Amino acid sequence: MRLLTLTLTLLLCACSPVYKLSTSQGNVLDQTKLAQLEIGMTPEQVLYLIGTPLVVNEFNPARWDYVSYFRSGEGKERKRAVTIFFESGRVARISDTQPPVKAENPAPEQPAAEPTPS
Repeated sequence: MRLLTLTLTLLLCACSPVYKLSTSQGNVLDQTKLAQLEIGMTPEQVLYLIGTPLVVNEFNPARWDYVSYFRSGEGKERKRAVTIFFESGRVARISDTQPPVKAENPAPEQPAAEPTPS
């Protein structure tokens, strides 16, 4: 009886799901802050807004790379890379692997008011 209980306990424990932690690596890329990035900003303004880049190319310091990676415990992955290019000490171009997010609930268009007869 004792052996049967021990065997059943071991079998049930072996079938239990394994908990996997979520993994987050790289920069935390906040969409609201990224939306505030503008062409013509200085490197200091970019640093203040979104922080230090993950990669600054030694051969091309006018290119900053912000890379983000997240894997949930279920195995779903999200990868994103934002690259900022500078020319003459100002942001010249912004490259993003994720398309811009549109407003989910845009304000409905108001119909034009009809003139009231007098």
